[in-house]
Amino acid sequence: MISALKKYRNWVFGCDIDIYSDHNFLTFLAQSAPRSAKLMRWILAMQEFNLKFHYIQGKLNVAPDCLLTRLTS
Repeated sequence: MISALKKYRNWVFGCDIDIYSDHNFLTFLAQSAPRSAKLMRWILAMQEFNLKFHYIQGKLNVAPDCLLTRLTS
């Protein structure tokens, strides 16, 4: 996610970005204090953007599965 934000920074800077993920740690990371230098760098990189994280359970998050099958066929 960080590399995608850096790559497309010119297009997404200033926009409201909703991130839907089955990785619940992202929502926790956005709301808590980091405990390591790496997490601190990630948070500082993300603060530049207007991000809102949404957690979706893996079973319900079908969009990535559809993209994966589309790319492999």
